[in-house]
Amino acid sequence: MGDLNSLESSDTIKIAGSNNSGQETNFVNASPNGDLQTTDIMNTAAVSGIISLTATPVPLRIGASNLENRKYIILQGLTNSVVWGFSETSQTFDIFKNQFVMLPCGSNITIYARVSGGTGQISVGELS
Repeated sequence: MGDLNSLESSDTIKIAGSNNSGQETNFVNASPNGDLQTTDIMNTAAVSGIISLTATPVPLRIGASNLENRKYIILQGLTNSVVWGFSETSQTFDIFKNQFVMLPCGSNITIYARVSGGTGQISVGELS
């Protein structure tokens, strides 16, 4: 059967992604016309909550760890003087009361927040 091209052969070709264990679990679909179908929608998980803040930076996540396969984190300042950043030692971005910020970031990125004085709160959502 060496004279058959790839389209005519009975071999199946699959595009697949692997989980953390290396097992191929995430297969890509194709339309009846052979078009690759990709959809980047958030339909796995979503969590949200309110986090109390002091002058000590805290990670912005719901639960003990960042949401697995997170694609977005959503922030809304519920009080004044909230600052956020990408490290525990530096928070350089202001988020004002009622300001809404949506960041595309995966589960490997942790966002930290604190207030510049007193206490405060921030609403946080994670989507995957």
